[in-house]
Amino acid sequence: MGGGGGCQSGYRDFAQQLDQRIAAGDFTGAAQLAAARAEKAAGDRNNRVVYNLEAARATQMAGDLEASRDFFGRVHADVRPFLDTKAEDRVSQAVTTTVVNQTTSTFIGTPVDRIMATALNAINQMGVGDLEEARVQLNLTREWQEEAVRRLGGGTNPTGDLEDEAKRQGVGVDADRVDGIMATHFAELADLRADSEFRNPFASHLRGVFLLATAADPSDTERARFELRQVLSMEPDALPAVGPDLDRIETGGSTAPTVWIYVMAGRGPWLEELRLDLPIPFGNVNYVSAAFPRLRFHDDSIGGVSVTADGTESAAVLLADVDAMVGAEFKARLPRIIMQEILSSALKAGATYAIRDEAGGWGQLISILYQAFSTSADTRMWRTLPKRVLLARVPTPADGLLTARYAGVSEAILVEPGRSHIIVLTVPHAGVRQPSVVRAALTPARIGQETSP
Repeated sequence: MGGGGGCQSGYRDFAQQLDQRIAAGDFTGAAQLAAARAEKAAGDRNNRVVYNLEAARATQMAGDLEASRDFFGRVHADVRPFLDTKAEDRVSQAVTTTVVNQTTSTFIGTPVDRIMATALNAINQMGVGDLEEARVQLNLTREWQEEAVRRLGGGTNPTGDLEDEAKRQGVGVDADRVDGIMATHFAELADLRADSEFRNPFASHLRGVFLLATAADPSDTERARFELRQVLSMEPDALPAVGPDLDRIETGGSTAPTVWIYVMAGRGPWLEELRLDLPIPFGNVNYVSAAFPRLRFHDDSIGGVSVTADGTESAAVLLADVDAMVGAEFKARLPRIIMQEILSSALKAGATYAIRDEAGGWGQLISILYQAFSTSADTRMWRTLPKRVLLARVPTPADGLLTARYAGVSEAILVEPGRSHIIVLTVPHAGVRQPSVVRAALTPARIGQETSP
């Protein structure tokens, strides 16, 4: 199989295998699979970012923070230039991919991906004791959040340049046609929570508590206040876990040793292919066959989570709805994806019509094969993101023992008394009985990480 379809086949097989291992709680197996594939794709500029994202998160879940730092570093090296690139400067690539399909474009991730990748890498830096680099990464999350607002915050026509290209090519498609396709075939997106600012409360909270716990001067405390207030503006229901830290800042109280537990619950969305025959006037062609990505969501996540320390139980609250963030972002990008695919399909249909007309039977066969193998939706996305991020907050216990409970599972976690800590507890499926646990102390001294045996 050639063209975009062949590349997608290899990616889809890998993504399915990885998802199966993650869902089973086989974090070591997932890390081995993802790391091997990322190494194999090191020279593949179009696809290596998606494989490096999967390897970075999988190795983190497996407890190998050094490997995870390396893979996240590779992601950063490839996507960092886009932080300073104007959106309109990407138009040339968008138009050239209409020659075949969007699977041939260079995958650079989405704003959600880049914010999450940088925040998770900051946790890696904390876990290996490099708090200065953690600060750098957390400052970068702020830059990526501002970038997301600029690109997806509205105010511009997302398909304007492609509409102009369609007119130049004589393809009968415009924004109204795109809206009709969305209403008919993507109606489920209408129910997604609006997220006009495209920010990330998990990244903001992580930066806030890091600055609070490691404050070098009053400006750090003021920045922590800003981040935590922003969290509550995005997720007001997080108040039980965020309010105590804001109160401490407002009253000028001392920063008592605290443990913040982030529960990465469930698995994030995935993309499947939707093929449609669409009426698109273009020369002698009336219908074109097009393939679009369709967002799908997992429904097998855990329910409530609680954390007990020194005999006091704290229920985890919703901090970040990753499904909603990814969905809102996908919905914002979808008009452009649809317009681009229609334009691509129409141009291919016109070219193959000419081949059939000039080359007879053999030309007809060639045109059919070309249409079949070059029509493929781009289903690449970061599959190891969680469905939701929950947050629990407890004072650091005097005996260093925390107990996290969910769905009949009781997980003991040890931390060093007298220090503030970040805990990342990953439970990708309700049936996982041995979660991944990553620990990081918000102090210069190193504290290790572990994955439950």
